[in-house]
Amino acid sequence: MERPERAFIVALALGLCFLAAALSRAKPAWPLALPAAAWLVYGAWEQHLRGKGYNIRVDLLLIYPVLGAITLAGLVLHPILNHRTRIKRPQADQKTS
Repeated sequence: MERPERAFIVALALGLCFLAAALSRAKPAWPLALPAAAWLVYGAWEQHLRGKGYNIRVDLLLIYPVLGAITLAGLVLHPILNHRTRIKRPQADQKTS
């Protein structure tokens, strides 16, 4: 990646989504934290390699697909798990009443 700061921007965006989900009633929020952390680690890794002058493009073959899968899984799982949690809550409330 020519500009590792772009990975930090993606991490920040996902982190803000996680924070918004954690502070709202959208539970669980952890599916958004995992991709944010992955992008943060990737950005730090690329920044470290860039600082040493390395130009390794293994990220195009290995790291990008993994990051994409983690990000996609987090973005898909969050609404699914949030929907399931909302469905289970009213049923639990009805049994206690």
